[in-house]
Amino acid sequence: MFNILKMMKRDRRGFTLVEVIVSLVVAGVLAAMLVNFLGTGFLKSANPAVLTENGTYLNSIMDKMVSDYVYQVATAVNNGSSSSSALTAFKSDVETPNKFGTGYTVAESCSAFTATGSTVIPETSTSCSFGSTNSIYKVTVTYQGLSATALYTE
Repeated sequence: MFNILKMMKRDRRGFTLVEVIVSLVVAGVLAAMLVNFLGTGFLKSANPAVLTENGTYLNSIMDKMVSDYVYQVATAVNNGSSSSSALTAFKSDVETPNKFGTGYTVAESCSAFTATGSTVIPETSTSCSFGSTNSIYKVTVTYQGLSATALYTE
């Protein structure tokens, strides 16, 4: 009799195979739900870092353009050239592919303003020929969906 009670106690100490399988199935379903719920947020958590990196690179490109513009203007002043020649040289640098970095695109336009009395009349030019003292060169740089615009004058 004592042996029978002893065997019954041993049988009740462990888990049955059915209990182990059911607990593994429930744990698997809960883990799949948790991964599905948290996975999207975890993957999107890198977006701010990527946007910051892309914005920093775009800012670097714009800084290089401004530095080149300042250099062209200073060189023109030192050589006794006109500011329109500096802007023309700068325009040539902007149109050179990958001059300031890689992977970016440039959209450019030119405008000139003529003042008649107190009225200012904008003149849009597609040829971008500088020479007027009121010429404006607009450069928009786009990189990975981000864009920055700068205006350069004579």
